[in-house]
Amino acid sequence: MNQKARITYRFDGSSSQRAAKSIANHTTDQPERPEEDKPKVVPLFQEELKFAEDIAPWNSPFQDDPFALEKLIRETEQARASQNVEKAQQPDEVHRMPVIDLGDDKQYSSWYDNIRTDGKTPYKARTVFPEERIHRYKAGPSWYKVFASVAGAIATGALFGYMVLSLFAGQSVWPAGEASEESVPAAAEQSSQTSTDTITPEQGGAAAVEAENPVNGAFVQLQLPSQTYYMLQFGVFSNEEGMEAAVSGLKQQGLAAAAESVSDNRVFAGIANDRNQALALSNELRDMEVYIKPIEIQAPLTVLFNGDAATFAEFAGHTDSLIRMLNDLTILQLEQEMPARFGEAAEAAWKETHQLWTTSASVMQSSTAEQGKAEFEQLVRAVNTAAVSLGEFNKNPSRAHLWTAQSALMEAVLAQKAWLEQIVAL
Repeated sequence: MNQKARITYRFDGSSSQRAAKSIANHTTDQPERPEEDKPKVVPLFQEELKFAEDIAPWNSPFQDDPFALEKLIRETEQARASQNVEKAQQPDEVHRMPVIDLGDDKQYSSWYDNIRTDGKTPYKARTVFPEERIHRYKAGPSWYKVFASVAGAIATGALFGYMVLSLFAGQSVWPAGEASEESVPAAAEQSSQTSTDTITPEQGGAAAVEAENPVNGAFVQLQLPSQTYYMLQFGVFSNEEGMEAAVSGLKQQGLAAAAESVSDNRVFAGIANDRNQALALSNELRDMEVYIKPIEIQAPLTVLFNGDAATFAEFAGHTDSLIRMLNDLTILQLEQEMPARFGEAAEAAWKETHQLWTTSASVMQSSTAEQGKAEFEQLVRAVNTAAVSLGEFNKNPSRAHLWTAQSALMEAVLAQKAWLEQIVAL
C-alpha cells in the first residue's frame, strides 16, 4: 500500500455565487406566496453537493502496516474463541422433579426407580400395564352336540340315498305289506283277489311273483331283466318346434325318425339291437352326423297291474323278442344294395312271434291300470305298424318300408319305457 495516498475534494466557487445570487433575486423581487400557491417545479439538473467545512482525510495506524492489521484480527478471533469455550464448560443447571412417595407398592416403585437418570443420559421409558385380574375361559364344544350332529347327518344321508336308489330302481320305499289302505291309489280297487303264486314264464327266463296286498291285488312284484337298445341320435333341441322340424325333415327324405321329449327334446334316426349293428346302420346315413346312444329299459320290481304276474312277464318277453326280430330283418335288408323279399322261413318266424305277442297284448289290455294306459296303447300301435311295414315290404321290396319299420320300432321302445315309468309303484 502506498503510504502517501491522499483523497482530494475540489469545490467550484463560481457555481455557489450564481446560486446565492439567484436565491437573492427570488426573495427580493417576488412577493411571498402561500404554500398552496407555490408552483411545483422539479429541477432538471441536480445542484452540486456543497459542504460547510473541509473533511479531514482518514488516518489509521494500520493502513500503512498490514502486519499490524493482521495481528489485530488474529487477537480478536482468539478472544472470542476463549469466551465460547468458557461458556461451554459451565455445567447446565439440573432441574429435578419432586420425589413422590408411592409407599411399598413394588409395582409402581420399580417403575419409578427406572426413571432416575443423571440428567444428561437420554431416558428410554418402559411401558408398564397392570395385569388383567379378570380371567376368561373358553368352554370347549359339547360332545353331545357333536355326536348328535354327526348322527343326524349320517341318518339324513342314508335316508336320502335310499329314496334315490328306490326311485331309479323302481322299488318301493316302504315294503308292500306295510302299506296302509289310505296309501293305495284309486285304481287298485278294481281287483278283488290276492294271491301269492310264484310263476316262471317261458319267455326270457324271468320270474314274476304277485305280491300280497289287502287291496284287490293291484301291486305286482316282478323279477324281469333289463333290456338295452342302441339308437342313432340325430340331435338335441332346445324347444319342441325345433324337434318337430327335425323329425319332419328326416321323414321328407324318406328316412326313419322318432322323438323323445320326456327330459329333453331328442330326435333319433335309427335303432339297433347292439353297438356293432348300430355302426352298420350308421353307414346308411353317410351324409348325417349321428351318435350312438344306449336306451336302457329298467324293469320295475313292483308295478300297478290288475292281472297276475305271469301275464305281465309273458307280455314283456314277447315284446322284446318281436322288436329284436323285426329289427334284425330290417337292418339286414338295409345293408343290401338291392333289398329282396324275405325267405319263407324268416317270414313264418316273425309272423308267428307277432301272433303270440298280439294274443298277449289283448290280455294285457283288459288288466292294464288307468295310469299309463295311454303309453301302453301307443306301444301296441307302434309294434303293429312295424309288422305291417315288413308285410308290405315282402310284397313290394322298397327301402321306404324298411325306414318306416325303423321309425315304428323306435316309437315302440320309447313308448315301452314311458309306460313302465308310469306304472312303477313307489
